[in-house]
Amino acid sequence: MTIPTFRQLAAALSLAALSGCAHTLYVLGPTPELTGKTTVTTTPGQSGGSITLVLGGETYTGRWVYMRGGSFSLASMTATNGLRTVSATGSAMDISAVGSGTLIMSAPDGSHLRCVFNYSGWSSSGLGVCEDDKGRRYDLQIN
Repeated sequence: MTIPTFRQLAAALSLAALSGCAHTLYVLGPTPELTGKTTVTTTPGQSGGSITLVLGGETYTGRWVYMRGGSFSLASMTATNGLRTVSATGSAMDISAVGSGTLIMSAPDGSHLRCVFNYSGWSSSGLGVCEDDKGRRYDLQIN
């Protein structure tokens, strides 16, 4: 049995993170008639796109954007024991599976709906809050 290297693991995780998925978005408003559901399908490397949602008899269209965090680090070290000097250099990459996003939509009558959310790639789900231009708040669930 061979143990995968760090590079092999990082490549596998990157491919898994970039694979296309379909997500169902549920929006629940302050009254039963103000609920909606839509599906968004993403493609590899996609961080935004179009969205349409029917909510309370109004059709909202707009855009969604998702941003995932991450970092890259470099480090070096030198050690001397009197006779020898040893040095090492290393690097690390952190690809976060958690991020945040927004949905900004409008209806033909000029009304707007804005949502903010957090999303976890590990669980393929997210939670958020939406608000319309009348000040009504909605719960947002992403599965």
